[in-house]
Amino acid sequence: MQIYVNDQELDAELTDERNLEDVYNAVSDWISQHRRYILGLRVNEEEVALSSLKSLETDAVRRLDFYVGDELDMVLTTVDELDRYVDQIGSTLYELDSLNANDIGNLQEGVQWIQQIMSSFSTIMNMDLSAMSVLVPGSQGKEAIDRIMQRLESRAAQFNNQNDRAAIESFLDDLRSFKF
Repeated sequence: MQIYVNDQELDAELTDERNLEDVYNAVSDWISQHRRYILGLRVNEEEVALSSLKSLETDAVRRLDFYVGDELDMVLTTVDELDRYVDQIGSTLYELDSLNANDIGNLQEGVQWIQQIMSSFSTIMNMDLSAMSVLVPGSQGKEAIDRIMQRLESRAAQFNNQNDRAAIESFLDDLRSFKF
């Protein structure tokens, strides 16, 4: 198997790695020593989900491409991903009049993911959100984000009781706060 990092072939041999999850973890450990992060991955020139790596044996793979970057690259990639997520969810919700149980669960997971993104963003950028002023009068960055996150969590949980167009619109209004 050929392993590439940012289109440069690695001169390395596999030792105990049996599947792509093992290879991924080894590369991740190696690049993290240099304060770099895996931003993307392609197997045989196709994008794959991280969850499928364990089931892919190294013998079955011809080429493995890693795309890595520094902290700023990671932040920019993640912010772009958040922006696409907000667009995708917004477009989907805009077309619905009500949500099923699976939709509600997915929204609740999405809210948790947004919370993780914001937390990681502030940590990587060394930003104290509570020291930032935002356009909401009398608010600091952390307060405003926390307030929006609480409303998103609350509204996602309330879909079990109030599952109509008005509830969806309220959720979308808060979700748009994370549009970049």
